[in-house]
Amino acid sequence: MIVRHSSSEEVTQPREVSCETIDYLQWEVAGVHTTCIVNTASIDVKEFTFASRIENITGLDFDANKKVEYLPIFIHEKFPNLEALSAYDCSIKEISKESFKELNKLKVLWLSGNQIQKIESDVFKDLTLLEIVDLSLNQISSMKGDSFEGLKHLKAVGLKGNMCINQLFIGEDQLSTVDGIVTAKCAEAATSIVT
Repeated sequence: MIVRHSSSEEVTQPREVSCETIDYLQWEVAGVHTTCIVNTASIDVKEFTFASRIENITGLDFDANKKVEYLPIFIHEKFPNLEALSAYDCSIKEISKESFKELNKLKVLWLSGNQIQKIESDVFKDLTLLEIVDLSLNQISSMKGDSFEGLKHLKAVGLKGNMCINQLFIGEDQLSTVDGIVTAKCAEAATSIVT
């Protein structure tokens, strides 16, 4: 939505999406959560947010919704108690820190099977309790080695099936080697493309 001010200046306001269903779901590793399910809404631009604040929602599910190209921004404002977010097998092209801003209770993040191409270094910065992140089966060809820096509770990162990353990192020792492996795999992939 575009709002026009008297000075003929245009300001873009976020468009809104709502929960289509609210249900109690048993998440594979995250337990039972009161979950907001968005399985048919179209989110085709970055400037989407949720229409209403729902305090008791602890899970957010976009799974298999091919109309989702971006995660809504400022999710924390509408779901302050979110612990699990799943958007696997959607059409997400990129993730931004605005989507994860202040989601300091989030423990599980599933983003496998999308079209994500790069991971910026500070995108997960606010996810201080994050334990599991699955980025497998994307198109990641660029990822900063410090993308997971400061995430002290992180136990597993799924990266299998990406362009130049094909690892599953589990535990503190292996997570500390992300930078070296990512650099080596990407350099190896770049060399094989050039030659």
